[in-house]
Amino acid sequence: MASQPERIRVILGTDNRVIKDLLLFQLRNNNYEVALARSGRDIETKIEKRLFDAVILDVLSPSMGGVEMISTLKQLSATIPVIVVSSLIKGTRDDFQTEVMDAGADGIHITPFKFIDIHEELSRLAVAGGAFIQERTPTKKCPDCGKTLSKLARRCFFCGHHFTEVAEDLEALSFAEEDKGKLIEVVKKRFAAGKFTLPALPSIVVKVKDLLKNPNTNVLEIATLVKGEQTISTKLLALANSVLFGAIAQFTDVIQAITRLGLNNVESLVVAIAQRGLYDIKFRSLETAIQSLWKHAVASALACRSIAVQLNRPDPENYFLIGLIHDIGSVLALQIIADIHQKNLFPFDVDSKDVPTTIFNTHEEFGGVMLLEWNFDPLLAKAVRYHHRGLPEELNIPADQRTHIETMRDIIKYADCVAHLADYSYSEFEPTENVNEILEQLCKRLGVPSSPAQKLIQTIPETARTLEQLL
Repeated sequence: MASQPERIRVILGTDNRVIKDLLLFQLRNNNYEVALARSGRDIETKIEKRLFDAVILDVLSPSMGGVEMISTLKQLSATIPVIVVSSLIKGTRDDFQTEVMDAGADGIHITPFKFIDIHEELSRLAVAGGAFIQERTPTKKCPDCGKTLSKLARRCFFCGHHFTEVAEDLEALSFAEEDKGKLIEVVKKRFAAGKFTLPALPSIVVKVKDLLKNPNTNVLEIATLVKGEQTISTKLLALANSVLFGAIAQFTDVIQAITRLGLNNVESLVVAIAQRGLYDIKFRSLETAIQSLWKHAVASALACRSIAVQLNRPDPENYFLIGLIHDIGSVLALQIIADIHQKNLFPFDVDSKDVPTTIFNTHEEFGGVMLLEWNFDPLLAKAVRYHHRGLPEELNIPADQRTHIETMRDIIKYADCVAHLADYSYSEFEPTENVNEILEQLCKRLGVPSSPAQKLIQTIPETARTLEQLL
C-alpha cells in the first residue's frame, strides 16, 4: 500500500470566529493539516514537540499571548514561520505592523486579506526556512489559468475554475477535541478533505438563473429552455394547473403555464423541482430522515413566503426559494453519513441520536459552502451559514448588509418555528428549547402579530402535502 503524502502542518491561533472559519475552510480545502490552538501556551507545547511546520497567529486574540508570543515562538524554533493575521488594529496601521515585524513575525495580514497571499507566503517561507518542502504536497494544474494548486482544491483561487473531482487518497484532518471518536468528526473530515463531492447545481437551474438575470428575458425564452427538460416542464404544468396557483382552466402548454406562474415564481419552482433529486437516498434506514428533511424544506418555503408577504417584501417568491434551500446542508450531511455507513468507515447506530446531532452541528456550515459553490447570493449564503447561531458581532460587513442578512435569518428562523410546530421538522431545535417562545420573540423583532403564525401552523400541513406531491 502506498504511503500517504505528507502535508503542511499549520497551527492556527485565534479567538476571532470569522478569521477562524475563513482560514480553516481555505487551509483544509488546499490540503494543509490544521490544528486549532486553545491558547498561546498550547502553541508553545506543539512547537516544542516539533509537531507543526508553521504558525498563523492572531496576536490581538486575548488567549494567544499578544505580540510577545511571536518572540517566544522564535526562541523555541528560529526557522518556524510565524504569520500574523488580525481584524483589529491597535493605534495606527503602520505602528502595529512595525511592532509585529520587530517582534520577529515573518508576515502580517490585516483584514480584509486574501487567502492566496497567505498561501504564497507560507510557500515562500517554507522554502527559505526549510521547515517543510513544498514538493511534499500533491498538486495539479488549473486547466484555465495554468496555476499550480493543491490536488485537493475544489476551486482555483486565481481564476475561479471549479474542479468536479478531488483527490481521494489524502489522510484525515484534525478537529476539535470534543468531536474526537464521534460520527461528527468523520463527517467533517470527509467533507473538508473533499472525499465527498459537493452535488452540482443542475444545469437547467443554472441556465434559468442566467436568463432571469436579464430584465429583458420573456416568457417565450424561458419556455423554450424548459421544454427541453421533460420532468421540469411536466411539473411546471402540474403546478400551474393546481389550486395552489388559482387554476380555473387547465393549461396544456408550457408558455401558458409560465405565464400563469409568473417569471418571479419560475426560478424558485425550477430549483425546487430540480433539487428534489438530492433527497433520494439509496439507504433504507435513512429514508425516513431524508423524507423528513424534504417535508421540512417544503413547509419552510411556504412559511417563508407567507411572512415575506406579511412584511410587504418586494420579492416573496425569492423567500420561498430561501425557505426551500436553507437546510440544504442537512441533505449533504445525511448523504455523507449514508456513504460512511455503506462503506463501513465508522461504526454507528443509524437510529441513535448521533445522526440528528451530527446533522444539526454541521448543516449550517455545509449549507453556506454549497450555496457559494452554486453561485447564490453571498449574503444569502451568510444567512444560511448563521441561521441558528446568529451573525457574529465581529463579522466585518457594512451595516446595511448586516441588516439584510439578519432579516433573512429571522425569516428563516420564523419558518423553522412554524414548520416545527406544524410537525414538519427534523433536528431543528434542541429538546430544551421552547419553540413557541422563540416564535413570539421573532414576531416582535420582525414587527408582526403572532396570530397569523398560529393560523399558518394550522393550515400549512395541507398546503405542504399538496406541494410535495406536485414537486
